[in-house]
Amino acid sequence: MEEMRDFQTQLRQLKDQGNESEQKLVLLEKTVYELSKKKSGVKLMVSLLVLIGLVFLFLRGRASKASNESVLPHKCL
Repeated sequence: MEEMRDFQTQLRQLKDQGNESEQKLVLLEKTVYELSKKKSGVKLMVSLLVLIGLVFLFLRGRASKASNESVLPHKCL
């Protein structure tokens, strides 16, 4: 009878450890998911900044080219 109680006690402890491990796993999965969302947000922000910079450089180059073209005919006259 005593052995049966010891076995049941050990079985209960093992089940509790399994439940704790399951809860830790769920928490870890949630944390990894949250971190991946933040990482993708940072990637999007960096990509957006690079795109804005390229558009700025493109527009600046066009404005510079347009101002050079408007100056040249005045010098020729």
